[in-house]
Amino acid sequence: MTRIRGLTTAVLAILVGALSVGDRALQAQRADTGARAGMVRIGVLKNGTYDVVTLPIEVYVARVLGGEAAPDSAPAALETLAVAIRTYTVTNLGRHRQDGFD
Repeated sequence: MTRIRGLTTAVLAILVGALSVGDRALQAQRADTGARAGMVRIGVLKNGTYDVVTLPIEVYVARVLGGEAAPDSAPAALETLAVAIRTYTVTNLGRHRQDGFD
């Protein structure tokens, strides 16, 4: 079983499945940008400039969750944190539009 910073792929799969609910809100939020629904563009700062990487939102949430969750967190805590990450992400889409990413 693969682990991402203490989270098993099985736990991540459950969380990603739960996060798929509500994609309509994400699609509506992205409609004005012409970007693909369900995707998020992140800016990775390298040598003073941003490299833009496009990821499915579920992958982005799983990666942030792996970095932010405490080791051995209870499943309910992981679910709650995943919902908070996704909500923050969807709410702030386009915040860095002038920089070419979300």
